[in-house]
Amino acid sequence: MQPQNQNQTFSQGKLTKSEWNNMEIPVSSDELTIIKLIKDSYHDVQKKYNKNISMIGVLKTSSYEEMHSHLYKKYFEEIVNEMIKKHNIEPVSAVSVSVCHSATTTDTVKNKHVKQGQGQGSIKKIDAIRIENNKDGINVKTVYEFTILRICKLLLDKKAIWNKYKQEKGDKSDKSDKSESGNSDDDESDDDDGNDIASCSWMSYHYALMVNLKNHIDHVNTHVVAFVKHLLELCEDDLDVFHFIKYSEYYIEKNHLCTKYQDVGLYEHQKQIFTYCKVPNPKLILYIAPTGTGKTLTPIGLSEKHKIIFVCAARHVGLALAKSAISIQKRIAFAFGCRSVDDIRLHYFAVKEATRDWKTGGIRKVDNSVGDNVEIIISDIQSYLHAMFYMNAFNKPEDIILFWDEPTITMDNQSHEYHELIHKNWKQNIIPNIILSSATLPHERELQTTIADFKTRFVNGDVFSIVSHDCCKSIPIVNKGGCVQLPHTLFSEYSDVLSSVAHCEKNKTLLRYFGINKISEFVSFVNKNELYSNSRYSISRYFSSFNEITLISIKIYYLILLKNIKQDPAVWKQIYEHFHSGEGADNLYESTGYVTTSDAHTLTDGPTIFLTNDVEKIASFCLQTAQIPAQLIDDIMGTIQHNNKLCEQIECVEKRMEDLLNDAEKKTAGAAGGGDGASKKTEKKSTKFFDKKMDAGEIKELNNKLQALNEQVKRAALNDLFVPNRPAHLKRWHDDATATGSQNKNNKPWSCDIQDTYVEKIMLLAIESHWKILLLMGIGAITDHKNAKYNEIIKELAQEQKLFLIIASSDYIYGTNYQFCHGYISRDLHDMTQEKTIQAMGRVGRNSIQQDYTIRFRDDDLIKRLFLPSTNKLEADNMNKLFSSA
Repeated sequence: MQPQNQNQTFSQGKLTKSEWNNMEIPVSSDELTIIKLIKDSYHDVQKKYNKNISMIGVLKTSSYEEMHSHLYKKYFEEIVNEMIKKHNIEPVSAVSVSVCHSATTTDTVKNKHVKQGQGQGSIKKIDAIRIENNKDGINVKTVYEFTILRICKLLLDKKAIWNKYKQEKGDKSDKSDKSESGNSDDDESDDDDGNDIASCSWMSYHYALMVNLKNHIDHVNTHVVAFVKHLLELCEDDLDVFHFIKYSEYYIEKNHLCTKYQDVGLYEHQKQIFTYCKVPNPKLILYIAPTGTGKTLTPIGLSEKHKIIFVCAARHVGLALAKSAISIQKRIAFAFGCRSVDDIRLHYFAVKEATRDWKTGGIRKVDNSVGDNVEIIISDIQSYLHAMFYMNAFNKPEDIILFWDEPTITMDNQSHEYHELIHKNWKQNIIPNIILSSATLPHERELQTTIADFKTRFVNGDVFSIVSHDCCKSIPIVNKGGCVQLPHTLFSEYSDVLSSVAHCEKNKTLLRYFGINKISEFVSFVNKNELYSNSRYSISRYFSSFNEITLISIKIYYLILLKNIKQDPAVWKQIYEHFHSGEGADNLYESTGYVTTSDAHTLTDGPTIFLTNDVEKIASFCLQTAQIPAQLIDDIMGTIQHNNKLCEQIECVEKRMEDLLNDAEKKTAGAAGGGDGASKKTEKKSTKFFDKKMDAGEIKELNNKLQALNEQVKRAALNDLFVPNRPAHLKRWHDDATATGSQNKNNKPWSCDIQDTYVEKIMLLAIESHWKILLLMGIGAITDHKNAKYNEIIKELAQEQKLFLIIASSDYIYGTNYQFCHGYISRDLHDMTQEKTIQAMGRVGRNSIQQDYTIRFRDDDLIKRLFLPSTNKLEADNMNKLFSSA
C-alpha cells in the first residue's frame, strides 16, 4: 500500500534533485560546532565547549603558578588595583590561588595560599619568548580575564550608585521617623518593591559573574578568579532575593552577560539517552523533551557506536538530519518512497563499491546494494521495513537502533491512511532497540499496552523514560486581548488552579510557556501580602542560597506557591481580582489581531508563523487589512498579467530547449541517478558539451529568445507604506513603534528583506496573483500549492529568515523547523488536541535566547484546555492500538 500524499511535509515519494542538492549546502560554523559536540559527547557526556579563551590560551604558554602570577602582574594587576582604590575595597590580603572550576582540570597549578599576584619564581624561557612575540597581538575584547574584569568594574560602578541611593533613602527615613506616624504607611509602600530597578542593576552583574565563574574555560588566571570571588563575597550581604526574583526577567533571562559567555554542552536528556543506549539489553526508550533542544540531532551521537534507522513521517525533519550528518561526513543512506530494497540510495560518503572512472577515480555508478559502511539510514514510514531488512543484512539487530521521531504524527485522527503502515512496521519490526521521540509523546503510564507488547517480543527488554523540561527561555502565551496567560490569570476557582498545577507538574514541558515576568509579579504579590499557607513557602525560606535561583527554580517555586495559598476563598478572590482589575491587570499589548497594520510593530526580532486550517482566508484578511489603494493594486496586477504572458512563452521555449538537449544529457550524464551521479569531471565535460550545442542552430536561436523574454520581465514593487514594519509603515500605523514595539528596547519590529531576484522568480510562476502581492509585503504561505517552485522559494526564504510572516496549515506543524519569534494559533484550530497544540507552540523560539517571543491564541478557550488535564487521549489510545502486534 502506498498512501496518497496529503501534503508535501508527509510525502512518501523519492527524493527530488532539489532535495539532494540542498543537503549538500554546508551548515553554518556555529551549527557545525554543535553537531561535532554532539558527536564527540557520546564518548564523554560531560564534555563542554566554550569559544572564549584565557590569556594563557591566547599566548599559548604553559600553565603553572609562576606563569599565572607573571601574567597577573603584567596584564591584570593595574586594573584590579584601580578598582580597589576607586571603590575603597577591602584588599585581598591572602587568598587561595587555587584552580577553581572555571579553570578546568587541565590546569596543573598547585594550591597554595599566597599574596595576590606574588610569584614563586621566574617563568620558563620558552614561555617568555612566546609572551614577547605576542605582546602586540592581544585583543583585550577577546581575552576572558579582561571580560570578567570589565563586568567587575560595571558591578562596582553600579553598586556605588546603589550605595548612594540607599544612603539617600536612609536619610529620608530618618526624617520621616520624626514626622507624624500616620505617614509611615505611605513611606513603607514606596519601599516595598525593594528598590528602583535601575539603581539595583548591580545585581545583574553580580549574577553574571557568579554564572561565568562556573564556565569551563582552560587556564583562567587564578589571581583574577580569586579577586572576583572576593568581590562577590563582599557584595553578598547586600543581595535582595525578593527584589532579584521580582525583576528576574531582566537579571536572568535577558542578562546577555550570562548567555554570551556560557558553555555549550549536552542537554540532560541527551546525556541520559547516550547513557541508556550503552545498556546491552533490548530497550524501549520513551524520549520526551521540549522542541528545539536537540532531540533530532541525537542520532548523530548515537551513531558513534550503533547503526541508526531514523524514521519520521515529516519529510523535512529527516532531510534536516541528513544535512547535519553530511556536514560532519557521517555515512548515510536514504529510504524514501521505496517499493523494495533496490530503491535505497547511498550518499557518496557511504559508498563501498562503485564503478569508477579509470582515469580520474571518480564515481561513475554507485552500487547501492552494498551498505556495509552505512551509519545512519533515513527513512519515511512507507519504506521502514525495506530499510530495516537492508541494515539487518550488514549488521546484527542488537547493534541497530530504531529512532522513530514524532511517532504521534497522524495519531490525533480516529483513522488515517498511514495507520495501517505504522501498525505493519511495528508488528514486523525485528530491531530490539527502539527510541520513540517527541515533545508530546504519551507518558509511560499511558502506553502500557505498547510496553507490554515490547516486553513480550523482546525478552529481558528494559523500558526507560526520559522526561525533560530543559529550557533556558520563556515564551509567553498571549490571549486575544493581549494579556499574558498563566494558571493564576486563567482560573477564578481555586480548585481549577490546583488541577492545573497538578497537570503542569506532570507535563513540565509547559514550563517553557510560563512568562517569567508575570510569574515574578505573582510571586511578589503573594509574598508581599503573605498570602501563602505557611511561612516556609516565602521567598526567603524557599531560596536558602542565591546560587539556587534560576529560571527553572523560579517556575517550580511558582507552582509550589500556587498550590499553597491560604485556604480561604476570599484570599484567592483577592489574588484573581488583583491580576484582572487591579495593578496587576496590565496588557502586554493593546491589540494583536491586525498583523499587517496597527499590530505589526509588536512582531519583533524575527519572522512570525500563523497556523490555521484556512490559509486562503487568513491570506485574504492580511491583504484586505493592508488597505492598498485600488489604483496601486491595478498597477501591480497589470505588471503581473504582463509577466504571466511572458511566463507562458518562457515555459514553451524552455520545454523546447529541454527536449533538444535531452539526448545530449543522456550521453554525458552516465548511469547516475538519485545519490549516484556523474563525477565532477564528467559533469564539466557535460557542461562544455551543452555550451557547444548552445552555439548551434535552433538551440542558439531559442537561447537568444529566452534572454530577450527575461529582459522584458517588469519589476513589481510595493510602496514601503504597505510593507509591514518598514519606516513609512511604522510611521503610518504606530509612530513611536521603534521605541515600544517590544518591552525590550533593544528589540526592533521585524520586516521582510526579499531580494529582487526572488521577486522576479515569484512573478514568473504560474500561481494566483494574490500570492504574488502578499510576497511583496513579505508574506508567504506553506500549503499545498500546485506549483512546487513556489513552495521551494518560500521555504528558502523561511530558512534565511527573509519573510515577515508565514501562513501555514496545521498539517505543517511537524514539518516547519524554521526560526520563528512569534506565532499565531487561529481560532479555527479550536479542536486541536492538547498534544498537537503543544507541537504547534513548538514552532516558536527555536533560536537565540536573547529575543522576545510570544504565542498568540485567537481562541482563549484553547489556552484553558492547554493548562488542564485532558480527557481526550486520542494519541495515546491510537499508539497503544497501532504500536502493538495484535
